[in-house]
Amino acid sequence: MNKLPKAKRDQLILVGMGTLILLAMIIYGLILPQYDVISKIKEDTNTARNDLKSKQDTIKTADTVSNQLVDASDTLAQAEGDMVTGDPALWIYEKIRDSLQATQGHRRRHGLLPRLGQIHSRF
Repeated sequence: MNKLPKAKRDQLILVGMGTLILLAMIIYGLILPQYDVISKIKEDTNTARNDLKSKQDTIKTADTVSNQLVDASDTLAQAEGDMVTGDPALWIYEKIRDSLQATQGHRRRHGLLPRLGQIHSRF
């Protein structure tokens, strides 16, 4: 490079510097913004995949949740059936009567209650 005339050497240095500046502009102006776009697309893709996985898991557990809902509804209906509605005294009377009828039906089936004739004959 020492053997080149000064004007040619200065031109060569300017061309080299211009090339480096142009290369830096291309890198910072075109390539790096594309990396940012790629990163954003990658992030959006991961978010969409996670959302899809979450929805697929929800679909897989839908039957279980549905069965749990039915069980909870049945439990609630049973609890509501045992609650006092209307006149509390009448409700208690009906509960006692239903309980007695169920107990007497069990005793009659197994021969634990005496027949009406058996009661009079003992006295």
